[in-house]
This record gives sequence, structure tokens and C-alpha cells, in this order.
Amino acid sequence: MGPLQARRLRLLLVDDEADILLLLEAVLSSSPSWEVIGKATNGAAALRIAREIVPDLAIIDYVMPGMDGEELAQHLKEIRPECTVIVFSAFDVAAQADTSAYVDHFLAKMDFRDVDVKLQEIAREKGFAAD
Repeated sequence: MGPLQARRLRLLLVDDEADILLLLEAVLSSSPSWEVIGKATNGAAALRIAREIVPDLAIIDYVMPGMDGEELAQHLKEIRPECTVIVFSAFDVAAQADTSAYVDHFLAKMDFRDVDVKLQEIAREKGFAAD
């Protein structure tokens, strides 16, 4: 890890439920260590955003219509290999996420505070100042 980077960790949020996106953004917007740079309700929109604005980290719902979270993670890693991918799901998909070559972390949608804790850990690992 090098010196702390002056800019904030850039987040891409992806969930097919708009209310979850809003809740995630509200929970995560209070930290000075990261910023939400994009939100998408499907995989295709997420990839368009990732091509335009380089995310450091993507929080992706695993179960979505069309492109599921693992497929999206694969495509994200192809265009942005340095992007850390967190799969965030209410479904019991931890085993699939943990064995995926494209998913870096899995978090259950039980407690949104777990996301904050994991982001602080990742921010420190990537050399960003964490709260």
C-alpha cells in the first residue's frame, strides 16, 4: 500500500430495486472517504456507467433480471480489472459468490452497517483514507 490517496473511493451501486439503491446511497453518503459516482438498476446500465466513469468499487445485487450479479461482475472485471466487486444479496448465494473468480466479497443484505465496515476495510487496503 502506498501513501494515502487524496481523492475519495468511487462507488458504483447496482440493484434492480430502486428503493434499495436509494437506501444504500443514503447510508453510504455520510462518509468523507467515498462517493457514489453512479447507480444502475440493471447490468447493461452499470457497464455503460463503468465505461464512462471509472469506479474503484461496485456493490452489485446478485439476483437481477437479465444479467445477474456474477455475469455483471465478470464483464466489469473485463473492462475495469482493478474495480473491487462486492455482491450484496438477500438470497443465499454466498457459496456461489465466494467461488466466483469475479467477485471479491459477499455481504448479506441483512444489515447495511456491514457495507460501511467492509468499505472502510477496502478503502484502507486500496490506500484511501478511511473514517
